[in-house]
Amino acid sequence: MARHDRNAINTCNARPPVRSPGLNSFNHDGLQIVRYRRRRFLDLPWRYMSLFLVLAMSLRMVTYSDLGPAGYAERAANLLDGNMAERTAGALMKLDRVSEQAAQRLRNAKRELSDLIL
Repeated sequence: MARHDRNAINTCNARPPVRSPGLNSFNHDGLQIVRYRRRRFLDLPWRYMSLFLVLAMSLRMVTYSDLGPAGYAERAANLLDGNMAERTAGALMKLDRVSEQAAQRLRNAKRELSDLIL
């Protein structure tokens, strides 16, 4: 008869330990070193937030270049009359001067490209 070790059975069924906020690493001697990270006040995902901002601005510019100034203004005005989510989207759709100039340049480039192709 094979003899079973109770500790081995218990460790197989045990839940994984809760990770500490520290960084665990091993020294060249094999000793475990725990370094705690300082918690920053604003520990936000800045990379993803900036990517979202760039994508939202580019979507605004492409929409403006497709609809034109009158169509874009009409669409933004229609959104301002809707529910709270639509009003928020309408307020965010307002273009500043830099975005408007970039959208105009994009629109002109699209026209020139379509003239070359056709």
